[in-house]
Amino acid sequence: MTIQTADYHRQNYLRMIAFGRKLNAGESVFVPVGFQGIELLVKSYPTPYLSAGEAFETYFPGGRTWDQSQPDTSFQGAITFYDTQSGVIRQFLTDIVAQGGFFDAWAYEGTADRYTSAYLLERCIVKVDPVERDFESRTQHVLVSGQISYNFFGTSKPGNIA
Repeated sequence: MTIQTADYHRQNYLRMIAFGRKLNAGESVFVPVGFQGIELLVKSYPTPYLSAGEAFETYFPGGRTWDQSQPDTSFQGAITFYDTQSGVIRQFLTDIVAQGGFFDAWAYEGTADRYTSAYLLERCIVKVDPVERDFESRTQHVLVSGQISYNFFGTSKPGNIA
């Protein structure tokens, strides 16, 4: 194995720095549209990335190649919220049901006032599971978990911090 020089490692380091800071997975909030003053603390959720649709074979005389289907704009996956002592998540879910079950939300990379980017999740549906409580545990937060389904069409806004 060839031992690389310190200069070689410095050049790799500078190249990686030029790409920018890595996105921190633990810095994100949901701000539902039409619910003033609410920022939902989200532990995890399926972050959308708009990409090409599935590849499929297409044929031509003497051969075949690949083509792509339409981009997928519907997303689904597990979501986990942190609830608060004032019951923000419980009240939010109750309000959503009373308003027909759907909501739009901005997902911020950071917080709503300081973020690197934000994107709009449209026609969200959240179905949560019963919360497992452990009365012997005095060091755990209440987590509300379930499934979220939504559409993402690429609507985003640039951040207000670097």
